[in-house]
Amino acid sequence: LLDKEFVKKIQYAREKLPLTRLFFVTNASLLEGKLAKDIADAGVDKIKISFYGTNPDEYEKIHVPLKYEKVKKNILDFSFLAFGNMRLKMRYMNPNSTIPSPKRHEMKRRIPWV
Repeated sequence: LLDKEFVKKIQYAREKLPLTRLFFVTNASLLEGKLAKDIADAGVDKIKISFYGTNPDEYEKIHVPLKYEKVKKNILDFSFLAFGNMRLKMRYMNPNSTIPSPKRHEMKRRIPWV
């Protein structure tokens, strides 16, 4: 999301390759405001969010210098934006390495706000 042309590149890829599945991985630290809305509307099919840790202390030890509450807000706000775009799917990367592919109900047990 540091690339200032990111949304334009998504739009270009969607225009030129309409049947291609477009996805990216992010830690969601910059997924906010106008950028978040533009990404939600740009034609992405899937986003994987790296969010390791089930509480602020654990998260902030792993994701230095990010702040748990700010990133949590970004994810929740973006989820609301993305809900209107039924094409877009989001997947949270597993914060518990002992379970390789979490189901949503499993994530809810580990991260209550998911």
